[in-house]
Amino acid sequence: MYRPGIIWSMLALIGALMLGSVAPLAAAPFSGRTNFADPRFATIWSRTDSEAVRGGRTWYWGPGPWFDYGEFYRESPDTIRTVQYFDKARMEINRPEDGIVTNGLLVKELVSGRMQLGDSPYDIAYRDPSDVPVAGNPRVANTVAPGYRDFAGIATIDNGYRDPSRLNERVSAVIVRGGNIGVREDLARPETTIVQYNSVTGHNIPRVFWDFMNARGRVVENGRVVTAPIVDWLFAMGYPITDPYWTRAVVGDTERDVLVQLFERRILTYTPDNPPGYQVEMGNVGQHYFQWRYPHLGAPWAAPDPTTPLIYASNIDTGSHWELYRATFNGGGQRLTFNNGETVAFS
Repeated sequence: MYRPGIIWSMLALIGALMLGSVAPLAAAPFSGRTNFADPRFATIWSRTDSEAVRGGRTWYWGPGPWFDYGEFYRESPDTIRTVQYFDKARMEINRPEDGIVTNGLLVKELVSGRMQLGDSPYDIAYRDPSDVPVAGNPRVANTVAPGYRDFAGIATIDNGYRDPSRLNERVSAVIVRGGNIGVREDLARPETTIVQYNSVTGHNIPRVFWDFMNARGRVVENGRVVTAPIVDWLFAMGYPITDPYWTRAVVGDTERDVLVQLFERRILTYTPDNPPGYQVEMGNVGQHYFQWRYPHLGAPWAAPDPTTPLIYASNIDTGSHWELYRATFNGGGQRLTFNNGETVAFS
């Protein structure tokens, strides 16, 4: 038997307040955590990352989605667009009627601190650029690696910055936390030879990254497994916004040399002592951006969904006064209070 009226009103109010402290009541953070929010997202993810084709190669998006949301975007219907986060990126649909999936200029926003709110380049919200490490462990266990903000002085972020062409040179430039630049000639390895200069943004691309960007392999197209270019790198990554730089980063429990290059949408990393197939990887930009945009929502890619227990009042055991129970959703509940008389608030 359930206590009517005011107890349920109070419990509903408490639940609403708890949810309201996390996100607007109209939003549903963590909803459908492992389900695709749109079938078009599933198609793009499956092309490169389904087990039918991935084998021993690195992830291009990540093991699966872990957060979907209705984010504000001025030109979307009712100013809300569907987005879904993966370890390596975010997928988004700004206009459902055109069927186009994009994945956002996340890296550019992390470096500049300018969050895009609509189509206009002036429709932005300002916040501090991100100090999340561009490679390796989270900041608490990775104090040496530079953060996104440390690249602001050497990145093309609507500031006209360009690097000169360095074709056929090897990468020996090093960036440290704080943004200082140095040189380590011992890191100028043959595979880091510059083989492309992107004239759109003015940045150099080394062979090890260019080969990865243009690699062919098994992918799913129209429901069939075929061999083709694994990614359209311009769609997946955008243009480079920095030159490649060596960094020091703590990966696992080891501090390592990691080559990094920032693109508009992604980061590429090269760790020479990683196993084959994982030496070049997409950085965890989806995780990094989520930490910057939603610092109060934790790490849903690594933790269980938060749950709010349903508490109700009943006199089923006492036959007279009311006690509190936690719903077990199996037709019963777990009794939480044991009193000799009425103690339930507002009863």
